[in-house]
Amino acid sequence: MKIAHLDLECSNLNADWGVIICGCIKWDNGKSKGKLESFRMTDYDQKDMMDDSGVCMAMRDALDTADMWVSWYGAKFDIPYLQARLLNHGEKTASTLTPHVDLWRTSRYQLKVSSNRLANVQRFFKLKASKTPIDQGVWFKAIAGHSPSMNEVVKHCKEDVKMLEEMYHIFLPLIKGHPNIELFKEKPVDDPTCPKCGSSHLWRHGYKVTKTRKYQKWHCQNCGSVSSNRSSEVVQQPPLTA
Repeated sequence: MKIAHLDLECSNLNADWGVIICGCIKWDNGKSKGKLESFRMTDYDQKDMMDDSGVCMAMRDALDTADMWVSWYGAKFDIPYLQARLLNHGEKTASTLTPHVDLWRTSRYQLKVSSNRLANVQRFFKLKASKTPIDQGVWFKAIAGHSPSMNEVVKHCKEDVKMLEEMYHIFLPLIKGHPNIELFKEKPVDDPTCPKCGSSHLWRHGYKVTKTRKYQKWHCQNCGSVSSNRSSEVVQQPPLTA
């Protein structure tokens, strides 16, 4: 499974007022660390210094090769921002069918922390990568083509996607709506495997019980996720008494 941990750095919080300065993608197949790609608006032919069409299309083309996207608040910011900028340039949008895991939602609804900002969560979990402070003036210098400023913005973006990769593997047991990675394999195995990480190192973990059925639960010893069988066992109902 090809996972894209993504982040954008923009000149304004709204796509009709700003542009995409750069974007980064940290590739991850769930087992080994992949390469980190960066896309700068100044790397492409520009009509003027506010033309971000090149970086938008490069990010779209890269993301369209992914099986799943991972972001922090990306469902509300990064992806809608990219789609808006692409449409503004008369270009096709990134795929709307790619599964998207927004780790901000996991933090917001599965954890109780004082703030769901990435910097706060990074400090709490003591991640190796960290948020790099950046002066507001650097953003405008980067847009104007100032190479050292652009390098600083890209470095900031790279640290964000490194944090995303770390957070993804920490949050994995709590992520809701994660696609079943077994479905991305050409030849799915017959034995039970973890739907989130693909490990076959599973322990029986009791049953998920409804009113009429029960489902075997499995605890993954690799990522810590708990899953259950698709097929159920019928529970015999005791006879009713008056």
